[in-house]
Amino acid sequence: LLNYCDFKPDTLINWRTFIRIFKIDKLQEGLWERAESKLKLLSDRLYDYMISPNDAFRKYNDSRTSFMNFEQFHLMMQKLSTLAKEPLPSHAVIRGLFDEIDVRKDGKIDHQEMIETFRYFPPPKTINGHNSNPKVRVAQVQPL
Repeated sequence: LLNYCDFKPDTLINWRTFIRIFKIDKLQEGLWERAESKLKLLSDRLYDYMISPNDAFRKYNDSRTSFMNFEQFHLMMQKLSTLAKEPLPSHAVIRGLFDEIDVRKDGKIDHQEMIETFRYFPPPKTINGHNSNPKVRVAQVQPL
């Protein structure tokens, strides 16, 4: 941070300059809000149709490498779209979601990245401990 602010060890940092350097402009703010809304929708769909992001990761990491590549992520998105009876998002949107989850920017999503991303989005509301989506409630296993 100090290097970015062009800080010299023998001087003080002007706090107004510091704030101006790190101020997020309206365009960046709008991009983040759109990404956040798409991640929230993806999170809701994962809970609605695949129980949780953790379960979705395990199902679509079929090579058991502990990483999900873009093709596997794309297949997961296709399945979610089919289950939700919604059109498949464009390739650019799917790539954007993948890149947002891929925090390490290594071209693959590991389990930790998936869990970390979706921990900010709580599961949808439940009824008696079951997902409120009737499609999912039917599929959930009832205790004996």
